[in-house]
Amino acid sequence: MVYSASMPTIEMGHIVYRKSRALPIVPLRLMVRVAEFYFSFEPPGEECDVYAGLCLREARAGWSSHPRSTRIIDLEQPQDAIFKAFSKSNRYKINRADRSDNVQTAFLLGSDEGRLLEFAEYYDGFAATKNVPPLRRDQFMAMARAGKVAISTARNEQGSLLAAHAYLVEQERARLTHSASMFRLEQDSSDRNRLGRVNRLLHWDDMTRFQEAGVKAYDLGGWYTGADNEAQLRINDFKEDFGGSVVHEWDIFRPGSARGWLYLRGRSLVANANGA
Repeated sequence: MVYSASMPTIEMGHIVYRKSRALPIVPLRLMVRVAEFYFSFEPPGEECDVYAGLCLREARAGWSSHPRSTRIIDLEQPQDAIFKAFSKSNRYKINRADRSDNVQTAFLLGSDEGRLLEFAEYYDGFAATKNVPPLRRDQFMAMARAGKVAISTARNEQGSLLAAHAYLVEQERARLTHSASMFRLEQDSSDRNRLGRVNRLLHWDDMTRFQEAGVKAYDLGGWYTGADNEAQLRINDFKEDFGGSVVHEWDIFRPGSARGWLYLRGRSLVANANGA
């Protein structure tokens, strides 16, 4: 295993990037400059069209607030206590992958450009197999430039990627933002099962390396609170195998310009139309 030895200094504050959205009804795309912050409130700084606070403990007056949930594992526990809280099946699969699947995991806080681009390409290929949107590279690279991204990988004996994770790391918390594994492309069930085990091993290795680097909370990147989406419920089952507890948080938004107001208004209309 390859990993960084210590937690780098990560500056709090906003990341700034540009994004666009197609406006409903009107055949136009609107480009805005977004300032984004995470986990605790940061007052708006430089002038931007949209200010966004993600995964905050509380809503905030004067901001548009939207609830979200996630599942968090306390990394201040001893490693054996964390592992014991995993389901029996999960522990077995991780141990088998570590013992028999001939996989090499690597972990790096503050990934370099080559690693970031490799991950982006791999994730986009994975996203295409699931018919989900590709990586938002402007946002991802802005987080990376601010030193807030960690990348982990699992490779086979030939060096080919089997699984990869990306994390937002700030304020002693690591939040899984993207996870990719090409198991859907495997025709053989034993190969698909192997990739599933390897992905679980990578999560466990990530937890231990983050803990060794001084991170105190491992965030599994969301939790579905509904009851109808079978795919999301299966993802919940996977996350529950790692223990931890469900935490309820808020995303907050505020326009910083007329363009930002139009952008957030369009976002709200689209969300309401989709039942979100």
